[in-house]
Amino acid sequence: MRTGPRVLPSRINAVRSLTLNPANLADAEPQGPVNARCFRDPGPRLVRRSLNPSHVGDRVLVNRKRILLADDHREFLVSISKILSEQYEIAGTVRDGAALVNAAQSTRPDLIVSDLSMPVMNGLHAAAKILEAGLSIPIILLTVESSPSYARKALSIGAMGYVLKTYASEQLPIAVAEVLAGRIYVSPQIPLLISA
Repeated sequence: MRTGPRVLPSRINAVRSLTLNPANLADAEPQGPVNARCFRDPGPRLVRRSLNPSHVGDRVLVNRKRILLADDHREFLVSISKILSEQYEIAGTVRDGAALVNAAQSTRPDLIVSDLSMPVMNGLHAAAKILEAGLSIPIILLTVESSPSYARKALSIGAMGYVLKTYASEQLPIAVAEVLAGRIYVSPQIPLLISA
């Protein structure tokens, strides 16, 4: 004879309905250190729903774009990483061009932000190798070089952005958004690239 508390069939059905329908948990808050829970529906597949999304202010960020960063100056690398990590996932950071090429192949980020002048291989050569390898990853180059000829060279090899480091804190987030939307961005302080 069963001695435990009696559970009414209607309550069992209500609990089963909640458990098998992840949509009912859309507003659930994570409990303790749990990052995700799994719910099994009547079919053979497993439905996985994250209960710990990334937030920026009151906005929930889903499927954040991944950015690979390259710069040989550690302080600057940390600085731009902090700026961009508010809206994007940092896929990795490297300190030279050769490491950038390898990291691009292994991490396959959605975007690369690279310094123009780096040891081993500069940003232009690294960008060219990445694009020649068939990796269709948009690239933004950061530099102190404000000469239009450098910007023209960067765009001619396939880079989609050219940002002056002096204005990086203001312009880099704009450049990233523009390039991810498929548009070219050049710091407005650089003269218009009309002549060759």
